[in-house]
Amino acid sequence: MSPRPSGMKAFILIWVGQVFSMVATQMTNFAMGIWAWEQTGEATALAMVNFFAFTPLIIFSPIAGVLVDRWNRKLVMALSDIGAGIVTITMLVLLLTGNLKVWHLYITGAISGIFGAFQWPAYSAAITLMVPKKHYARTSGMISMAGSGVGIIVPILASTGGDSTILGSVQSAGAIGGLAGGMILTAWGGLKEKIYGVLWGWILIGSLGLMLMGLGRSLPFWLSGSFLIF
Repeated sequence: MSPRPSGMKAFILIWVGQVFSMVATQMTNFAMGIWAWEQTGEATALAMVNFFAFTPLIIFSPIAGVLVDRWNRKLVMALSDIGAGIVTITMLVLLLTGNLKVWHLYITGAISGIFGAFQWPAYSAAITLMVPKKHYARTSGMISMAGSGVGIIVPILASTGGDSTILGSVQSAGAIGGLAGGMILTAWGGLKEKIYGVLWGWILIGSLGLMLMGLGRSLPFWLSGSFLIF
């Protein structure tokens, strides 16, 4: 029998799996948000879908971190991914049978958020035990690249034409901006006085990013604003 993968080889296998998982989850979340807006014609429905998806992350993350330290991290990762997959299949069945309602998205979003709150700390902790310390920077870069890369392609893949394509394009521009900013900061190292980096960052976000988003009334302004913000 061949030996079980370890070190960077094991990390790469898990990393590839997580990339596919992130693509599927984020595509589902994006498409369901657009579906909720199309069903109601109200931005409130879109906002509520996001609210119920992200609030559990905020509430359960501190608790999850403590519990993950005591549990089997690989098992937590596996169960979290399986749970998220079951939620996605449930939504698909409801949609295909014509029974999907907007309030279903609130419940499934909250459940997925809870699974996500446990999945991320387990993933992070498992990597530190799996990979030699000399490869920490490389693995961190790969994780960041995966997050930004998924953020670029998911809105484009998940959009259904028209306004949703515009929304997807704006979100992709933001992800590209985040990737570019991370690469610049990695090469540069940032200001020595970190507080000035924080202050100037917020100033530039407001003056160059949010101002363009707010005053612009066309796609080029929104793309530029999203890119600069992130």
